[in-house]
Amino acid sequence: MKTVMNVAEAKAKLSELIERAERGEAVFIARKGKEAVRLISADGPDLAKPSRANLFGRLAHLGPIPEDALEPEPLDAWFSEQAITGFEPAKQMGVAEASKPFTPKG
Repeated sequence: MKTVMNVAEAKAKLSELIERAERGEAVFIARKGKEAVRLISADGPDLAKPSRANLFGRLAHLGPIPEDALEPEPLDAWFSEQAITGFEPAKQMGVAEASKPFTPKG
């Protein structure tokens, strides 16, 4: 079940809204007739693991997200002597430079 209340009514019934959210009910507070915020339980399922939609939702217009986008990289990838590849289109557009070997200053 979904509960939507305006701000003034929510102020008066805050403890009731908190109880509903703790039971897992969807509780929204509206401002000017539009849902503005959602109350959720502090230990609710919404906080257990962020969804791909939450993490990448604002990037959806750029295209599909690869399934392995959130997979951790193996540590040996950071210490590889191999050149980094995959930047050829960016180099052609003048956005990226060719990789140069790192030489520490000192």
